Amino acid sequence: MNPTEFQQLVERSVLQYPQNDHLQEERIIELADLVHFVHNFRPSLRINQDQPLGFNIVEEQEDRIGVILREKRLSGDQDLFTSDEDLATLKRNEDLKSIWLVLVSSSLHTNNRSAEGLPSDLPDTYFDHIFSFDFFTQTVCQFK
Repeated sequence: MNPTEFQQLVERSVLQYPQNDHLQEERIIELADLVHFVHNFRPSLRINQDQPLGFNIVEEQEDRIGVILREKRLSGDQDLFTSDEDLATLKRNEDLKSIWLVLVSSSLHTNNRSAEGLPSDLPDTYFDHIFSFDFFTQTVCQFK
């Protein structure tokens, strides 16, 4: 994705879901993480221009894939999603083939290839695939 396309994606997302400055900044960072993840994992994936709030959609041929990006933290877990029903509803409402969880690391001191730092109670049954993505080294490791 070239800079102009990224700018259009950001502008469309910000206009679609007006938010305060802090939330807009977080959304722009999330979109940058998504673009880098796609570029490094599978450049053939196409990022859907209409991004729902709270998750992202990429497309591969005719398949729609939900991508949830969360920061990979060494201390403390984040709320990933509340229940299997939430993800089942999301999958059905958005006509998704699968849902991926991408844990993004933005630390030069993180081992992206180990499970260290993954939440201990990670609900791996919720997600069809789980990845760890190091933003700085641009490496992707698939855990599921």
